[in-house]
Amino acid sequence: MMKIYGRYTWLGLLFVLAFSNAQAQEVLVYDANTDDHVAQTACTNLGYTCTVANETDFDTLLNGAAWDLVIMDLPSTDPDGPWQTSLTTYIDGGGLAIQTGWSSSHFSTLAAVFEVSIAGSHDAVQFYQWDGHSLFSSPNPVPANVTVVDDSWGTNGFFFTIDALGSAVAAAGFTASPTADQAASVIGNGGRTIFNGFLFDDFYPADTDASGKDDIVEYVENQMDSLLGGASGGGAPSSGPVVPVPAIGPIGLLLMTLMLGLMAYFRIQRKS
Repeated sequence: MMKIYGRYTWLGLLFVLAFSNAQAQEVLVYDANTDDHVAQTACTNLGYTCTVANETDFDTLLNGAAWDLVIMDLPSTDPDGPWQTSLTTYIDGGGLAIQTGWSSSHFSTLAAVFEVSIAGSHDAVQFYQWDGHSLFSSPNPVPANVTVVDDSWGTNGFFFTIDALGSAVAAAGFTASPTADQAASVIGNGGRTIFNGFLFDDFYPADTDASGKDDIVEYVENQMDSLLGGASGGGAPSSGPVVPVPAIGPIGLLLMTLMLGLMAYFRIQRKS
């Protein structure tokens, strides 16, 4: 009995190790000079493994590892090097990305990668939920109208036009109902990317629904959870929180293979 118990104790441990590794989502967060570090906070709240990059090391880090998600909290200073090209390559290769930005010149080619075009710039404008989209409800309820708290920067974002030839869906806009050239949060590439036409800093701090968490942090958490949970980004709200289904990864796959091999071995041993 002790031998059998010991064998299956080790099998259970291997199982736990395999799936613990599977849940360690690796997220690269660009945060060179934000005021409020909203993306960092959201990433930490969700329990992901968060690596924070600045302007000097972002491009190197992006190209140096297999990231589950890249999120750019970009109110001012751009990364050094060919970061637009690197991010394009990452997305074209199937990567997940959340983007913010303020200068249209930075996105002369990158905007199309997110399946949008820039219709114009703005200086801190409130945004609204469109068509009851689930980015405002899962896993955190977010107010349907998120208002500006602090106009921290000179230029604060973009009005978007959705690429009619792509798969993009507008989850939010700068008008109370869907209006052409007024999209604010656009989900593109079949639910793998989100481009926000505003800066996270402008909406922090504000907990208008008294949930105990700032509205913009909740909204960014929802975006990260949606992408890592494999949501399609469609217009209809989901029926409940998105449950992430993370990749197992090489270590988890190795442990699972070893576990299955041991199980087969013990089964043969019991028969003999």
